[in-house]
Amino acid sequence: STFSGNLVNTATVTAPVGSPDSNAANNSATDTDTQFPLPPGNVATISCVSGGALFNTAYDGAGGRKTSGTDNYWQVALTTTPITGAPPAGLTYAAAPIVTAPPPSYIVSPYGNANWISHAANAIHPTNVNYDIFYRFQFNIAPGVDPSTMALNMQFYADNSVYEVWVNGNAQGVHSNYGAADPYFYSGFTAGNQADGTLNGPWLSGLNEIVVHIKSGAAAQAFLAQVLPPA
Repeated sequence: STFSGNLVNTATVTAPVGSPDSNAANNSATDTDTQFPLPPGNVATISCVSGGALFNTAYDGAGGRKTSGTDNYWQVALTTTPITGAPPAGLTYAAAPIVTAPPPSYIVSPYGNANWISHAANAIHPTNVNYDIFYRFQFNIAPGVDPSTMALNMQFYADNSVYEVWVNGNAQGVHSNYGAADPYFYSGFTAGNQADGTLNGPWLSGLNEIVVHIKSGAAAQAFLAQVLPPA
């Protein structure tokens, strides 16, 4: 069952007939239980029965993928400032739109339950310059789930490259295989150039955050993520 607001219980006692009560002001007591706040709509909850597909980009929540609208959970922020370390504070995140007409050079999503997302449905940069883009997925690990047992084996396509993946502020060492080349112009959106890796956390009871840092040269950017079955 569900309820809204706080749960307040008040107990009151009355002196028996014929028994004097020298202080009637202390005959009741109140206890208030504050309701655990529900997460915002864009924060997922992972329980013992949650499927890994929840982490996929453009997952529709019913076994398939969205082809329009916005992602249920993934959010995006972008900057023209080159970033080489942790995601900067002060970024403004918004729900990531589904890419409705990906550039023809993009691999067609090989997954039935994931699709391309971006900052805009057409995936075109706001201006014709390089961008650093941050895709964020926030979720709560529900009580009863041991965070130490969690590991996410994931695959990422990106225009242009995955520069780093962060879990709760910890770098996971997952990135595209651009080597000594310019990550702003790697073809991470084509078959065989995806980034693969396992996200090991550390995960926390309660709120967690995954941030995928993308580097993208003009003139488009997008991101495609898929959870893979355990090896």
